[in-house]
Amino acid sequence: NDDFVRVMAGDLAPDKVNVNSRHTLAWAMDSGYPTNLWRVLSLYGGDIEAARRDIVAISVSDDEIAGAITRELELSGYMADPHTAVALAAIDAAVLPVGSHNVALSTAHPAKSLDTMTAITGRAIELPLQLTRFMTKGVVPAKLPPTYPALKKYLMKLYFNIIQQWQPNVNSKSASAAYAAISPPTSFSHHIFLKVLTAKK
Repeated sequence: NDDFVRVMAGDLAPDKVNVNSRHTLAWAMDSGYPTNLWRVLSLYGGDIEAARRDIVAISVSDDEIAGAITRELELSGYMADPHTAVALAAIDAAVLPVGSHNVALSTAHPAKSLDTMTAITGRAIELPLQLTRFMTKGVVPAKLPPTYPALKKYLMKLYFNIIQQWQPNVNSKSASAAYAAISPPTSFSHHIFLKVLTAKK
């Protein structure tokens, strides 16, 4: 899954990226076609050469992922998940200025890859309490009429239940009132979600 590396190296045109992917330890990142590629290029006004001057793309192997997990655990005691380990391995592989400060963004918990993490570290992975609660809940199917209004009503109910956990002041069942109460939106995804549900069909 190194097409982005090849694009940045000038070995592959952006519109020739492979749509297939290969399975790796960082399975949530298994993408032959980097979906953010065009967004990145849009930041440069479509100037691929300008992007290449700023961006260093690195591809790492499963062995390097496992090595980064083990190394970070030994050095700091932090158990990085395979996806975070990709960033750590890339930092290790990059040619960076001496004394530079590097940041690796981590958005996943090792529990996301229990079997992989246990195999690499030889340790049992402690599950967060929130995840344990979630995993012990059964699936409750909902029967809905096959109509847009029914789906919209159901999704709004679910969404309000989530919103009210961290914004108790949102107590109206009105989509328009909810949209006003959550303005500015707490995240881009919430904004889009409410826009979709408040849109007229």
